[in-house]
Amino acid sequence: MKCWLISGSEKTVSHDALSQALPFLSSLFAAGSMKTSHLTVALSAAAIWMLLLPKGILLTTFAAQPKKSLADTLHQNHPPALESLLQKCFAPLYTPSFKPQRIASLSLASDETLYELLRRSHSLHRLAAVSSMAHDPRYSFIARNIRAEQLPQAAAHMDALIKLAPDWVVAARFNNPKFLQALQRVRLPYVVLEGFNNIEDIRNHTRSLARLIGEPQLGEDLIRDFLHWQPFTEKSESVLFYDAQGYVLGSQTLFDDLIRTAGLRNAVVRAGWWKIAAESLLSLRPDYIISTCHNPKTLLQELRRKVGWRHLEAVRQGKLLCVEQRALHSTSFYIHHAYLQLKSGYLALQKPS
Repeated sequence: MKCWLISGSEKTVSHDALSQALPFLSSLFAAGSMKTSHLTVALSAAAIWMLLLPKGILLTTFAAQPKKSLADTLHQNHPPALESLLQKCFAPLYTPSFKPQRIASLSLASDETLYELLRRSHSLHRLAAVSSMAHDPRYSFIARNIRAEQLPQAAAHMDALIKLAPDWVVAARFNNPKFLQALQRVRLPYVVLEGFNNIEDIRNHTRSLARLIGEPQLGEDLIRDFLHWQPFTEKSESVLFYDAQGYVLGSQTLFDDLIRTAGLRNAVVRAGWWKIAAESLLSLRPDYIISTCHNPKTLLQELRRKVGWRHLEAVRQGKLLCVEQRALHSTSFYIHHAYLQLKSGYLALQKPS
């Protein structure tokens, strides 16, 4: 059998996984492949797992391989005991005794998180491949390291990915669904990171990946070092995200959670990422403008020429907070840099000119 671990947010998914797991375990018992005590342990673990499963951690589904006994399956990659099987499959409750040695990552979020976790565990050799985004310094914090380590790019074609012979493939919800379906068809174990709407999602993904590599404490250390923040203001002033194409970032986004954690307030209450009409800007009346820019003076000049934006008091007063693009749009613990840059820019504007 194989385990496909999927990070999800709905408890109904865990019920679906359990509905697949229980008949499978029962069939093993009926076939004489399991002792009564083992079945009790397995069913109890499954029930506890369903009840305690929090949002954003790993869920498990099962796919039996026909014409293979349980003993053959266990001896192939794991010690011959059901407990090791539970450790492998019930990731939320157990640390895997089998540490994957070849992990292929398909998203920048997992690229950056896995790289740091494996670096801290002195086992970067276990990262078999990373996504194409990891090589691009405009978006990636590890681009230089990736080049230095000469880590290959995880191929977008299934045949090339199979040749990498990964123990696990780590993807995200925004990866191509057809590609994820193909992973299941070719029996490659994979993890899908779901939910990128708030900082807690990033914490959960960090914990899940740390469990996957068998180093749960390293995940907690990473969260402690980068994802525990305090508000740097109590004024609850409003901010508005500026994008050259006219898009703004609303509620239920990482941006929204980032600024609320910092003690600020999003001027946009509508959920998601969408294009705003110039005539709607005046009603928002933000105290600050946040954007990804390298030169604040140049961007202010641009804003003072734009219809709608030039009439905002924040633009007139030059209250612009610039954050590095790869930091503001980060979906890993590196979003910490966006918090630090926001704090630095905000506090600088509080000083008398």
